[in-house]
Amino acid sequence: MLIFRIILGCFSLIGLGLTLSSVFTTSWLNEDYPMYPNQPNSTFFHNHYGIVFLCISFIQCPGWAIFASLLMNIAFIISFVPFFMLIRLFFYSRKCQKLGIAEPAQSFFTYMSINMLVLAICEISAFILTIADAPSYVLGPRDTFSTGYSCYLALGAGICWILGFGISVYLRTAEKIL
Repeated sequence: MLIFRIILGCFSLIGLGLTLSSVFTTSWLNEDYPMYPNQPNSTFFHNHYGIVFLCISFIQCPGWAIFASLLMNIAFIISFVPFFMLIRLFFYSRKCQKLGIAEPAQSFFTYMSINMLVLAICEISAFILTIADAPSYVLGPRDTFSTGYSCYLALGAGICWILGFGISVYLRTAEKIL
């Protein structure tokens, strides 16, 4: 079971990294939608740093990218949860071993699987919504630091979260059997 917990930890770290990368490389307001027409590059610093700037990105994003931006901001906020839950479980398991009591891992993996499923839905939906809004941003060639890179990172994060969800469901079932 330890090997699956380690794999789950790896997926959590990779998913966290890709989620953060997708948020920080997002430039829904690139040169086509500048917040300040005279300073188009300044939009990167104003839009996707979590919930603080959610209202800015939500109001100013074009089309379906509004909802994609919202989903990516939600994913940004909750993407830290699985990693910290695994750290907590590690220390809690050691404490349970020292005390000689069983660890309540089944409920832990239930919460973990729900969290990872929500993250996967947010990231993959953001990717799909961006394609629906502006396929050229994602599928076409771009010379700039633009939305397309961010969308592929979001898709990668979504795949990691789905794999993590599968492993956490397996661990939950295994703990129930044990």
